[in-house]
Amino acid sequence: MTRRPFILLTLALVVMTSQVSCSRKAIVVKQGRIATFKNPIDFDLARNQWESIKMGDREVIDDYNEMVGNVISQISFRMTKRPEMPTTLRTTRGEFPLLIDTAGIETPNNVDRLIPVDALRVKRGLRSETRVEGIGAPLVVRQKWTPRDSMIATTGLWYPVTAVLDMDDPIRPIMRFKDPTQIENTMVTMGENHFPLQADYTAAIARDLYDRQSQFVNLSGLIKYEKFSKHMGLFRISAYDPEKIPVIFVHGLKSTPNTWNNTLNEMMADPVVREKYEFWTFGYPTGAPLPFLAAKLRSEVERMTAYRRSRGSASNSVTILAHSMGGLISKPLTQSSGYQLWDQVFTVPPHRLNVSNSDRELLKKMFIFEPLPCIDRVVFMAVPHKGSPRSDHRTGLVAELIIQAPNHLVTLGKNLLDASTEQLTPLGKEVVGRVPTSVQQLAESSAAIELFSPLPLNPNVKYHSIMGNEKGSDRVANFESSDGVVEYVSSHIDGVVSEKVFEGKHGIHLYPAAIEEIVRILNVNAGNPANRPMVAVAEPVDQ
Repeated sequence: MTRRPFILLTLALVVMTSQVSCSRKAIVVKQGRIATFKNPIDFDLARNQWESIKMGDREVIDDYNEMVGNVISQISFRMTKRPEMPTTLRTTRGEFPLLIDTAGIETPNNVDRLIPVDALRVKRGLRSETRVEGIGAPLVVRQKWTPRDSMIATTGLWYPVTAVLDMDDPIRPIMRFKDPTQIENTMVTMGENHFPLQADYTAAIARDLYDRQSQFVNLSGLIKYEKFSKHMGLFRISAYDPEKIPVIFVHGLKSTPNTWNNTLNEMMADPVVREKYEFWTFGYPTGAPLPFLAAKLRSEVERMTAYRRSRGSASNSVTILAHSMGGLISKPLTQSSGYQLWDQVFTVPPHRLNVSNSDRELLKKMFIFEPLPCIDRVVFMAVPHKGSPRSDHRTGLVAELIIQAPNHLVTLGKNLLDASTEQLTPLGKEVVGRVPTSVQQLAESSAAIELFSPLPLNPNVKYHSIMGNEKGSDRVANFESSDGVVEYVSSHIDGVVSEKVFEGKHGIHLYPAAIEEIVRILNVNAGNPANRPMVAVAEPVDQ
């Protein structure tokens, strides 16, 4: 490589890193040795603790919870040797039969690992811990990937569970596993007394995202489409519930699903959010063209709704939370293009386009679409609806130098130009012939902004806008304000149900005030406009 191209590429990396969403700290989770906690429990003491709590003695709850934690450690340690649940409980009086009640969790037959929360430590990546104090021992369980549930990551899905050891039977205790995100599990009845179920929501979020964070790497995911395209898709990150409303997180440029780590963790402090919503993330290499990414997201949402119907869901309601460029690929899912976009790109109707049938279908998905009826609410966060001045001609040059467009689109564009340029309008030659990257299409004067920006919002969908102002809250009404990447005048659109501007930079989705606004919107969406008091706490943790 000569010195000049090397210098250009180096400058390109610097410019790209400084002008797109900043990288987030990776999650680091450390697991202690479960083997040290496998000691037999004192059976008689456990029975006495159980009976005392039933009589209303709250002072023994901590000791009882510690005992249950020891039993979970015992089960977890034995499962590392054999994958099935153990059927005996080791005590100081010998082994007792142990029943495992998994009716309170999703897909118990596919759980292949469980870890006590006490054995996990989130060392980096989350700024708070969301939990509920009460009865039971929190743990995380892993649901393994199966062809029947292929919309979780191949690494599996970790979700929170709480264990309660029922000692009513004097010789045959029952270990009951309960999902703390289910409203029927939030309280435990013991005798005539009722206690909140203890829960730790942060540990499951951290453990799950820890396994999946290598699917996309912020800058590499922007530059190398082919390397990361196999990981593109919509994945569920919470236990399936046919009654819950799916929420889809869509990240922005040079970002990954990990950007939502703190947002989701702190949202889980709200009981309505926990009990009413199921969470999904759409991950994608962010350098590909916007219409292509929007078509991919559309296909994934259609696949998700088909999957949920096949699993017994009657819900036909989806909410999207989209940050930055994620809003630009989410908005078309709610809009009608008719043939308006197609006619601005091509001079002939689809059936006369000289391409293969598969390529024709791809182009139709990119430029001819109707609203997905399942999406009824979208929350835009720092979205450059009218483009961003940061994606100017210099950044476009950078994109041409280092970002790889999808090989298939490059070949398709070349074939269209070689076949006949008469099939393309002048705008079409720019959109299809050169296959611009997402960075180029974020520029205020880009063809993608020119094409998609005029499409009207869907009156059947409720839209919300959340923005940042880096100069402070005293200037939130100033139309010249900016979050440092996107100007207010670009994020502002008419027709939204609510618009909120908070003091903050482009990563506004990570700010506590914005998270509180997201929670408010989700409460309204769930039919609870006056937020219920939070019974969970999100406490800062040392990083």
